[in-house]
Amino acid sequence: GLQSHSTIGEQNEVLHHVVLIGILVDDAGIPCQYTTPLQGLGGYGANIVYAPGCADVACNYSNPANMEEQEKAVKAAMGADGVVLIMGLDQSQERESLDRKSLSLPGRQQDLILKVIESACGSTNQASSCPNIVLVIMSGGPLDVGFAKNLPQISSIIWVGYPGEAGGQALAEIIYGDYNPGMSYHNMYTYMHTYILLNIHIYIHT
Repeated sequence: GLQSHSTIGEQNEVLHHVVLIGILVDDAGIPCQYTTPLQGLGGYGANIVYAPGCADVACNYSNPANMEEQEKAVKAAMGADGVVLIMGLDQSQERESLDRKSLSLPGRQQDLILKVIESACGSTNQASSCPNIVLVIMSGGPLDVGFAKNLPQISSIIWVGYPGEAGGQALAEIIYGDYNPGMSYHNMYTYMHTYILLNIHIYIHT
């Protein structure tokens, strides 16, 4: 059986000579395989067409490559049976010691969403003519996607945080209806971008 002692010294005892033995002592191991949303959704047998829409997560207006990627994504959405828009942030946008100054989606991302919807829904751009359109938000903190909440063309919005090892598979199961998480985190992504400006104003004047 397991011994009940969990330490190798008594409290406050200073150990001067400790031996570590075992082949894994200085081995971090091989990282587990991460399942991306592309891999997860592709496993369901549909013909998946992938278009990044931006050259990077920042998706700056000043980078011509982002406009080129947006045009490819808009073209890819035409005639689709379903569209999954995976937007948001990564650690180039938010992490410890790197705070965001805005709650809006970076760069062209919002414009990309709107252009893709217009392309997928056809000339009328009516909800009745649209395929199922799912907006997935990846972020550690809140984002203002109020514009998307009021669009009837978007059938659902899913906030996934930063998904773990099997995140892509889990997302695919939700999108294809094999799993219903049964919860709704309304306030995780619904802060308006003016919220941060309001609080800065309050902070300065109090």
